[in-house]
Amino acid sequence: MSHPNQHVTEYLDYYCAMDNAPEFAVLLNGEWGSGKTWFIKKFIEENDLKIIYVSLYGITSFTEIEDEFFRQLHPKLSSKGAVIAGKIFKGLLKTTINIDLNSDGNSEGSITSSLSDLNLPDYLTNVDKHILIFDDLERCKLELNNILGYINYFVEHQGHKVIILAHEDKLTKIDTSKDNQLYIAVNNASYKEIKEKLIGKTLLIVPDLDSAINDFIDKVPNAETKEFLSGNSILVLVKETYDLTGYKNLRILKQSLWDFERIYKVLPEKATSIPELVKKILRLCLIFSLEVRKGELPAKDIIHINKSSFSYNPLASHKEAPKDKTPIQKFIEKYCVLNPWEPIPEVTFWSEYLEKGTINKEIMNASINNSAFFLNESPANWVKLWHYPDLTDDEFENTLKIVADEFNRGDDVATLSRTHNLK
Repeated sequence: MSHPNQHVTEYLDYYCAMDNAPEFAVLLNGEWGSGKTWFIKKFIEENDLKIIYVSLYGITSFTEIEDEFFRQLHPKLSSKGAVIAGKIFKGLLKTTINIDLNSDGNSEGSITSSLSDLNLPDYLTNVDKHILIFDDLERCKLELNNILGYINYFVEHQGHKVIILAHEDKLTKIDTSKDNQLYIAVNNASYKEIKEKLIGKTLLIVPDLDSAINDFIDKVPNAETKEFLSGNSILVLVKETYDLTGYKNLRILKQSLWDFERIYKVLPEKATSIPELVKKILRLCLIFSLEVRKGELPAKDIIHINKSSFSYNPLASHKEAPKDKTPIQKFIEKYCVLNPWEPIPEVTFWSEYLEKGTINKEIMNASINNSAFFLNESPANWVKLWHYPDLTDDEFENTLKIVADEFNRGDDVATLSRTHNLK
């Protein structure tokens, strides 16, 4: 079955199989979290190619790139015992290369490289037939014209095939925000001019949710967790929950599934024997983890969900502007259909887990034991209804009818009112 990025795979197959140097690079464009890195690493896994992969995230000098080249080409020489000698060798071989980015006869700047056309020893410069992959271009701290000129050297002067991964919309913007830590500037040549010289093909990467989820689950180390997550109904639950959050970031989805794996491994057997209970824990884990990782819900605030839920009426029209609502109010409004104010395990567990990474088994077990899944065999019907998210559609309709009849007869009304006020 084809996937949304099948056309990208087919073109890269064609590009990498070219007999002659194409003299242009391929740009894989996509938003942050769209799965660019996951896609290219999957492509590498599935193809027998000589690859050098370098992430430019946070790179501040060309020496850092060269060190990564050296490490991948010569792992033995990059060992602790040889790293000092390797740096000395490379330091002696530095040369300056002037790059004309827009063919106007003027050098747009000089870059330092140890991979020049000098007659260097093979163990330092043998990248012949290697395909070079540069990821996270927009997160590189070098000036854009210089880093692209550096990459252009491999394409134009050494005949390498080069694949670049970037969120192209960010390349022409300057963003010095604390969260992104970007410093991207175009000085002597516009990005359009540089791209025209270097990039021969631009391909859009779109999120491939089905393939990504299956791959994430396949890489879950714990066999029991992997078996549970591999069920068809679970895959549907993961996709539905991911869509409900509204976030399109496969990276944090993968991390959230890993969060669940840690919890699943320590769940008591009585809990794992009830699939609906584990599904509820999985859904809550994904929601809490995604919201916290996106920075929309501080982990320490999770403990206030129960208290805040009492002042929230999902049927009322809220007059506050979105910007005036607290993270908890936004969370409750967003997920009110899932009844998030009665999570299993309870809020203290989730707050501690997502803020500190600790699993409080005592809280977890007590919360599970006191949940609707382990109530007395004949609980009051209103109690069943109170835990409506745990009921099937048929159970909900039948229980709702019974409670309505009991209410109309006056049965259990006092008990219902008194107990509800205590919650």
